[in-house]
Amino acid sequence: RRVCPPQEEAAGGYSQAELQEIQQIMDDQCGEIAAYAEEWAREQASLAEQQQQSLQCQGEFSERYRRSVQELSMSEGLGQRYGAPRRRAGERLHTEVTRDEQRAGAVDALLAQLEFLLSEAVRDGTLRWAGRRDSIPPGPECG
Repeated sequence: RRVCPPQEEAAGGYSQAELQEIQQIMDDQCGEIAAYAEEWAREQASLAEQQQQSLQCQGEFSERYRRSVQELSMSEGLGQRYGAPRRRAGERLHTEVTRDEQRAGAVDALLAQLEFLLSEAVRDGTLRWAGRRDSIPPGPECG
């Protein structure tokens, strides 16, 4: 198919030499375009391969990251899954320690009251031991 009409008498157009020259220029340009297309296709294939390698590396990294986070969470009791039992145990321990401190305070108060009553009884001489008013068990001197 020819786009340019050949030269005719009184109608104008292109001479055969001009058509051949234009055809040669177009063939050269088409050759360059084809060479660029081949080069770009090779480059695209290379980039696609690099992308696949990068995606594979990313997948391996993501899997190692997930395993590492899970191991850390398990060993340190972190996160929602592994941290909740740790927090519950800590809360229970805190509750028991608080309860123990309260009971220890109550025992200390009772011991102080008993010590006071004993010192009063020894001072007044009303201390009874084994049902006898004048019998105080042997031991170190009080007060």
